[in-house]
Amino acid sequence: MKTHRRLILNLAMASLLPMAAHAQTVLKASDVHPAGYPNVVAVENMGKKLEAATSGRYKLQMFPGGVLGSEKEVVEQTQVGAIQIARISLGVLGPVVPDVNVFNMPFVFRDEAHMRAVIDGPIGKEIMDKIKLTIDWTSTHLGISQNQLKS
Repeated sequence: MKTHRRLILNLAMASLLPMAAHAQTVLKASDVHPAGYPNVVAVENMGKKLEAATSGRYKLQMFPGGVLGSEKEVVEQTQVGAIQIARISLGVLGPVVPDVNVFNMPFVFRDEAHMRAVIDGPIGKEIMDKIKLTIDWTSTHLGISQNQLKS
């Protein structure tokens, strides 16, 4: 009887293997901008490339137009794992990580090259590390995009 149960259990487990091999992970992405906005389109294109590169194992589901909440709410949802990709502005992080406010100040950088050197250098890394520690994200920072340079 015990051998019979073990055989049934093994067959049941084996029948689940093909399902696990074809399981798809859906990543939720959020942006407050409407569909068609350049940042939204960029994330959607990244999702298409991700799905193609992983043979469909990963799929990105984009939620534009703030349907998942304000940037502050999106940060909170990302912290608890409900959202996997959050495209947010630094403004929402300023109250939590005051060091990021330097990037919102006018005339901090001489020109775009100076700004890039700071953001991509040790100072930018230090601020990104503070963001990750303060907000307790276990995520990866993919990049910084900019609107108009205000210096």
